[in-house]
Parts: sequence; structure tokens; C-alpha cells
Amino acid sequence: NPFLRIGALGLFAVPAAVAGYALAHGVVKHALEPGVMLTLICSCCGAVVAVAAMVNLNALGQGLLDP
Repeated sequence: NPFLRIGALGLFAVPAAVAGYALAHGVVKHALEPGVMLTLICSCCGAVVAVAAMVNLNALGQGLLDP
């Protein structure tokens, strides 16, 4: 079921996105003042980490779930 698969991928991607945001915030806060630019950079990093987690988990389960 594709909807179940997307739900499972989202279950693992959301914590990965939070971790990516926190990592970028911890590094970039020393270079930039708090504001819009810091939030945009951290959000983009969180999105990249979430997409990477979804791609890796989707590739991992590709052979297991296909008939």
C-alpha cells in the first residue's frame, strides 16, 4: 500500500528533519545573527536531511515490499 509506505517514511523523516535543523542551527548561529536568514538556512538543511532519510529508507525497503 503506497499510503502506508509514505506514512512510514514520514515517521522516520520528521525526526531526521528536526535533527538536521538543530545541527544547522548549532553551527550557523555562531556565524549569523538570529533572524530570517538563520531560520531559512536551518529550514533548508532540515528539509535536505528529511529528503535524504526518505530516499535512503525507500531504497532500503524497495526489494522487501515488491513482489
